[in-house]
Amino acid sequence: NVNAMNLQNETIAFIGAGNMAEALVRGLLTAKTVAPRQIVVTDVRAERLNYFVTTFGVTTAPDNTAAASRAGIIVLAVKPQQMGAVLTGLRATVAKQLIISIAAGVATARIERELGGQPRVVRVMPNTPALVGAGAAAISRGAHATEDDLATTEAILKAVGISVRVEESLMN
Repeated sequence: NVNAMNLQNETIAFIGAGNMAEALVRGLLTAKTVAPRQIVVTDVRAERLNYFVTTFGVTTAPDNTAAASRAGIIVLAVKPQQMGAVLTGLRATVAKQLIISIAAGVATARIERELGGQPRVVRVMPNTPALVGAGAAAISRGAHATEDDLATTEAILKAVGISVRVEESLMN
């Protein structure tokens, strides 16, 4: 798979270190899709960051901007109510990165609008079985995301289960 190969040279930033970010990180490392050095994580909770470092050997960044500037792929793994502040903070940093959002109910159009420019956004609706590597996720592309972006997202999600492409109108 060309896209899984592409991930070998890619840094993935996880903005938010909650349960779903943990499931994805664990899956990516267990499947050897990426190495721990390719993952950078940020979170407002220091204890979560310490947990990620000690459990997975990944790196952390002092803030979202620092994490995003080091990554080719940014996974937005924050609660929907935090998304506005996170997007505002990332607006100046995001240029060419693929943005993957796993925030429930946040439309790609909103993410695109709040980031400005023409960000490549893929929205993912994962489910709880992803926490044990048996997930099924719906994915849909934003206005500027490419076929390659969808394939890259699928390569990441493969680490925790299966994914299905759907129109965004079917996501909720």
